[in-house]
Amino acid sequence: MLAFRLRKRNSSKTFLVVAILLFFALLFSRQALAEPSIDEVKSWLENNYVEKIDWSKIDDSSLESIFKSLNDPYTSYLTPKELEGFMTSLGGSFGGIGIYIEQVEGYVTITAPIKGSPADKAGLKPQDKIVRVNGLDVINVPMSQVVELIRGVPGTEVEIIVLRGNQELNFSVIRGLIEIKSVEGELIDGNIGYIKLSMFGEKTAMELREILNLLDGKGALGYILDLRYNGGGYLDTALDIADILLPKGKPILHVVDRSEHQQTYRANESRPGRMVFWIGPELGVENSYKGIEKSLVVLVNKGSASAAEILAAAIKENGAGVVVGTETFGKASVQQLVNLKDGGVLKMTTAYYLTPMGNNINGRGLIPNVYIEDDDQQLAEATEILTKWLRNKHKDLFSPAITLFVGEHKSFVKGKEIAMAAAPFVEGGRTYVPIRFVSEGLGLEVNWNENKQEITIRRDKGTITMKPNSNIAVIGNEQYTFDAPVIIKGSRSYLPIRFLIQLIEGKIDWIEDKKQIDIWY
Repeated sequence: MLAFRLRKRNSSKTFLVVAILLFFALLFSRQALAEPSIDEVKSWLENNYVEKIDWSKIDDSSLESIFKSLNDPYTSYLTPKELEGFMTSLGGSFGGIGIYIEQVEGYVTITAPIKGSPADKAGLKPQDKIVRVNGLDVINVPMSQVVELIRGVPGTEVEIIVLRGNQELNFSVIRGLIEIKSVEGELIDGNIGYIKLSMFGEKTAMELREILNLLDGKGALGYILDLRYNGGGYLDTALDIADILLPKGKPILHVVDRSEHQQTYRANESRPGRMVFWIGPELGVENSYKGIEKSLVVLVNKGSASAAEILAAAIKENGAGVVVGTETFGKASVQQLVNLKDGGVLKMTTAYYLTPMGNNINGRGLIPNVYIEDDDQQLAEATEILTKWLRNKHKDLFSPAITLFVGEHKSFVKGKEIAMAAAPFVEGGRTYVPIRFVSEGLGLEVNWNENKQEITIRRDKGTITMKPNSNIAVIGNEQYTFDAPVIIKGSRSYLPIRFLIQLIEGKIDWIEDKKQIDIWY
């Protein structure tokens, strides 16, 4: 869990939390040293819990029975020791092995090891199911208790046995000080800023601004904001980041309390949002704002929870960006931490939040604009969306590597007009282009082996081999089959443009009214 507060935007920090399911987020067991009085807890719940409680239906013989009767996984008691660890986690560092986990069918399952962590170095992998820790069976054991067993003083050892497929594997992992960088960024594809937001810590908004300034200075024209496996953090931070990404006055979320009172939080910086979204009409989302500087795509998955969902929903429903990935976790309740007389705290649900359009995603999750399961494909799609937008928006900066016209000998290679000896043509519903002209125009080496009757195209990622009248291409040990063969006309070989571009991993745009082919590489 990470602490949040819900506040008027200029107030000091209070303890309000939105729960998450990341390993570094300290999910505690309930072994209290000294519990507070039941009457004290009941009093707080009676006056502040999100729903009015019918105590005739609640077993109030113990704190454990009260919380169980409420059937609310986010309302519980933290001992002073647990609270200390909880607050330590907010700074983004702890003693442990560095893994993201979730509970799946009784198994605490590794979602991903943190890059460079002891777990990563030891060889633990995503989808490993933890079955024993230091000799103790942890199947069907609450995740909070498994976390307690794995965490510890840096430099000490923990024995972990995991189930990988049908095989049990034993790992001896030396605990380390795990420091989570809440924001990391880099420039990809020359002009796209990729930003990974791991959590919403106290300094995350400030760090995000620094990363944006850095990437802006390097020439970023659009951004991918990666919220995958981000379980949340300070709600204030989510609001502060929404200020950066949303135009002034746009709703971020609505909070509904026990009296059904609804409070709306809006982006309230004195300047308009500094980014613009690009949303193609095929996504069915209205392009609401015009003329702001940057474009934005957000990545989410089932590990995106709480504050991450708040931010993603605000971006999506205000038309401030495209959301790509899978449905999110579906955590839309707000918790408050209340100091008790014994030094511990009562963590209780005090409100629910709705998205800007008034949608309740609790237990459902946010549905992205573009639904894609595979992690790698999610990033590829985000990059493709931004690339299309940048080509349209910044035509003075972008031009295709090659432009061809069906039936015409005119072409453009890197902006220079060149007359082709043979024009592209259509046959059998396919648009054929000369293999050598296109490949060499992209800077690739093309050779013809007379003895083997083979065409080879050399590129950095491997040599492509094809034969005339064959629909098979070979790259290394991989074989690719197409539904149209290489055609020989005169002394020239031709291949359908889409097959050729697929082989060399380029991209094409087709402009119907001009019969124009733009090739990007």
